[in-house]
Amino acid sequence: MYIHYNGNPCGLSIGDCVIRAISIVTGYSRHKVYAGLCLQGFPCTIWGNSNAVWADYLKGLGFKRYTMTGRVTVAEFSDRHPHGRYIIGTGSHAVAVVDGDIIDSWDSSQEIVQYYFTKER
Repeated sequence: MYIHYNGNPCGLSIGDCVIRAISIVTGYSRHKVYAGLCLQGFPCTIWGNSNAVWADYLKGLGFKRYTMTGRVTVAEFSDRHPHGRYIIGTGSHAVAVVDGDIIDSWDSSQEIVQYYFTKER
């Protein structure tokens, strides 16, 4: 099920999908996630929404990355994962899936999953 959520303090919905997805899944404030991503990318002066930066940030929080095999949409992924917290990467977008719900600022359910992160409990 798709749940609309923006959460941007200025009401914007562009360029912040990584911050939004990580914030939703971890429960951290958007500002904490933004600052953490900035610090992660700072040594190499790389933006926090770069795939390598947010992947390293999540790994530092104990998340593990999995590659998706086959052509699976975000909707199909959410149906197959009715329990758990996931951050999905489509190559050009990041989206949160929590207990089977797709939580995003737009309906990204038809995007193709390339990889995902989850934290084993």
